[in-house]
Amino acid sequence: VTMGGGGGSLFSAALEVPHGHCLAGFYGCHMGGDAELQAIGISTRPWTEEPGTVTIHSVPPSLECALAKLDSLDEAKSALLASLRGEFGDTVPAVKAFCHTSRGSLALLRWQLLCQLSVDERARLEHNSFFKSWLLASKEALELLLSSGEAVSWGQAIEVFCAIVEEDESARQGLPLRLAVAVALAFSSEVRTEATGEPIEPYMRYLSFRVWDEDDLLFASFRLLQPWQLRYVVGSWAAEDELLWMQANIK
Repeated sequence: VTMGGGGGSLFSAALEVPHGHCLAGFYGCHMGGDAELQAIGISTRPWTEEPGTVTIHSVPPSLECALAKLDSLDEAKSALLASLRGEFGDTVPAVKAFCHTSRGSLALLRWQLLCQLSVDERARLEHNSFFKSWLLASKEALELLLSSGEAVSWGQAIEVFCAIVEEDESARQGLPLRLAVAVALAFSSEVRTEATGEPIEPYMRYLSFRVWDEDDLLFASFRLLQPWQLRYVVGSWAAEDELLWMQANIK
């Protein structure tokens, strides 16, 4: 998935991480161009250092505090940004080295997700213990959520996602996790059936595709799809009975 403009292309050339996600590209994504990248302390000038020449051996205490301070999401967001802005240098190699540390990449993902939320959405999620205890601790889930396209409402997407994963523990990895991410993003605003206008319940849509997959009612390629592709499958405006009819009558 290609992410954000401005300085994003500069970062994406050098900052690839597993799964093809570009963590440092989050600095450019949703934030605009070079001026805004420079405003948070990241140089957008070309660099001459060889990739990997900057090594960060430890995470500063202030960032450790930011990672732990999840009681107040607003304070956590501010503390994460302060650490990201000031403590890892102002060049691409420094950011790259930081992104390749486990704690550093997790901090960056947390900060980016919190940036997607409005003040009201963060306030609402203050009371969602699963969001704070599991989602903000799962780098894989954060990467998938943040690299699978936009949400109409990130607050609603997170609430849908947490409700699915909390109900079905198998949705914490593999295809169920990718499916949960897809449903969360597709249902970040209400989805209604085209025929009757009735709202479609997100968890039931997730469960339907889980059951159909286990019963081998879907094409084998379904199991290979990534969340950004699956969201266009699960977001169908057809009701479950209509989808079953199509499965039974497809030629």
